[in-house]
Amino acid sequence: MTPPKGTTAMAHRLPSMHRLTSLIRLGRRGSIAIWLAVSFIPLVIAVGIAVDVTRAYIVKVHLEAALDDAGLAVAATTNSSVNLQTRLNQYFYGNFVSTQIGVPTSVTMSSPSNDSNIINLYATATLQPLFMQIMGNGQLTVAGYSQVTKEPTGLEVALVLDNTDSMECGDGAGTWTSPPTQAQCSQGVPPSHIDALISDVNIMVNQLFGANSSNSMLKMSIVPYVTSVNVAGALGSGLGTYVPSPGGVYKDIHGNAIHDPYGNNITYDATQSATGTGWWGCVIEPGTASSTQETSEPSGGWTGPWTAYYWQPNSFNGYSSNGGQGPWYTSTTSHGVTTVTLHIKYDPVDGDYADSDYLSGGPNLGCPSPMTRLTTSFSTIQSAVSQLGARENSGTIILSGMIWGWRSISPNPPFSDGLPYNTQGWTKVVILETDGIDDNYCDASHNTANEPLTGFSYCADGRMGSTNSSTNLTDLDADLQTLCTNMKAASPGPNIVIFTIGLGEGANNTAMQNCAGGTSGKLTGTFYAAPTAASLQAAFASIASQLNAIRVSQ
Repeated sequence: MTPPKGTTAMAHRLPSMHRLTSLIRLGRRGSIAIWLAVSFIPLVIAVGIAVDVTRAYIVKVHLEAALDDAGLAVAATTNSSVNLQTRLNQYFYGNFVSTQIGVPTSVTMSSPSNDSNIINLYATATLQPLFMQIMGNGQLTVAGYSQVTKEPTGLEVALVLDNTDSMECGDGAGTWTSPPTQAQCSQGVPPSHIDALISDVNIMVNQLFGANSSNSMLKMSIVPYVTSVNVAGALGSGLGTYVPSPGGVYKDIHGNAIHDPYGNNITYDATQSATGTGWWGCVIEPGTASSTQETSEPSGGWTGPWTAYYWQPNSFNGYSSNGGQGPWYTSTTSHGVTTVTLHIKYDPVDGDYADSDYLSGGPNLGCPSPMTRLTTSFSTIQSAVSQLGARENSGTIILSGMIWGWRSISPNPPFSDGLPYNTQGWTKVVILETDGIDDNYCDASHNTANEPLTGFSYCADGRMGSTNSSTNLTDLDADLQTLCTNMKAASPGPNIVIFTIGLGEGANNTAMQNCAGGTSGKLTGTFYAAPTAASLQAAFASIASQLNAIRVSQ
């Protein structure tokens, strides 16, 4: 059968149509691929720009952090001979770490004509982009800004620091006797708490003084304590007034003359001889622990009189019953001639656990290094801190240290070094540190020959509150609370801000927690629990940052 006309031609055309359709489809796919390729370019560029912008932001953060540190250093500089731009450069470039991305290129500062206490700081850095350079962009310039405001706030700061024998141990020494034995201390982890204290206080002092050898707006005192405080040197010309020795005779609290082993009247030894028989300068308080002059400030200040702390030989001084050397001196008489042999030894107790024993003995056992009166001198404070050391062996009475801390910043006797209370633009601060709790020993038979001498005499004399150890601890905590409350009393009271630090076992000291407080302007006292030597550094650093009256304002 012959196909209809035109059918063969149509059949021949169909393959051509299929080929055309396939070509069209291929063309569409190619167009999509081209479109995707073209659209991917700006996407890659956008991601690249985002990466470079993020890197530029990181540079800006580092830039402004370095500016803040440099601005604080400049604002803290009070020495007019120091070139401020040089100091700015030193701290800015020194704090912009070289391992960071970006390269600092400039730093400048200026102050408004109407307020020189405001310092505006500007800095720039360059950054080599990773992606923008593909588009022809070279280095990026990043700018940073900071503003520091100098607040003309003066500080009077008393550092009241525990120098008891337990401070020779490190973290984790556990329960120990007083003084701690070598075996007990060796259970702990170095550094010793006294070494950590010295290091951390030095860091804080450096933060407060900055690069200044002195600062008229910063006055500091150092008050080391055990159960007593070494004040004779600080009293200076007032020694004879406050610790009287009529006719050259120092007397004990019962009115008896105090003699050295040779029968001579004792004298003050400013050299603090470790082998001599002189009096180092620690004192016994004039009243009971709960008396007004121990828990508050009498009208017109504290006038004493105090009594020389001079520990005569007894079973607690040398610890002969515990393998120690026995009395710190012995005397023999032959043919009418008396020969005195001294056995004075004060272990350095400097964190060397091998030094921890019962061998220490002498008239000044338990007497810490001399206190330092309020001063604006950085070197004087630094020297005082370097002399701190744990001292065997009369226990712990926090109240003794705290009352002398108050006296050191008071405007009234015995020192009269402090400005009047609530002087505008000035704040009084006490920082109190301990690594434990109050500690004392009372002999059951009330025999002073079997008790340690303290800043409140022997327990048998009843001046800590009673003749019972546990009762005394309760009373001393209560007396400390009364003292701290009176110190913190708001204007027209002293309005002293108190920071307390409980180190090691002291981290759980409730009396220290209750003692902290007081508010002056922006500053409020706080308790810091520092269970380890490492956390002690953090506590002092936090207090230093609060005490520093300079603040980054923007």
